Amino acid sequence: MENIINIKEHLQLLQNENIIKQQRKSGIIPFCTLMAGIICMVINLMHISTNDRIQILLCITGITCIIIGITLLISACNKENGIYVYCPWNCKLKKHYIYFDNTQKQHLYNYIHNCQWQKLQSITPNHGNAICLRAYECICRDKAMVIMQLSEYVPHQFTDTTPVITLEGDDARTVIQFLKQ
Repeated sequence: MENIINIKEHLQLLQNENIIKQQRKSGIIPFCTLMAGIICMVINLMHISTNDRIQILLCITGITCIIIGITLLISACNKENGIYVYCPWNCKLKKHYIYFDNTQKQHLYNYIHNCQWQKLQSITPNHGNAICLRAYECICRDKAMVIMQLSEYVPHQFTDTTPVITLEGDDARTVIQFLKQ
């Protein structure tokens, strides 16, 4: 099998040209939420209020803020966090993962190999996990762009089976309609 580049590697190669990755979450809001929860718990432990309802409210609020803060901090520190932006149009790329079973495999490969984008509409995605179509789409005013790649499930991981395909214009619009069905 030939050496096929992964769609994420392809996007990283394009970062110098047309696509950049931006972080969408900072750690400030999660940290502040976590600190608010800790402050609520400290105030509760200091027994400033003699009213039991206020202490229960402070305890519940503190625990909730701590849980939310930790969850947000973990997601903000995730390496996969961030969005891709297509620079010429200053437009976000939306990520799609669509799964198919083996019965649709040959049709998918034929349509993609022969650039028959209209015929993709005849294939119905399902909950199979044999084939995965990974795609990033961008629509800005009257322009459209899609970057996509097919992967096949080989035990324990998906292996890329087609090269990365980049489409613009009407072909991209046709594929985007397929992605959104």
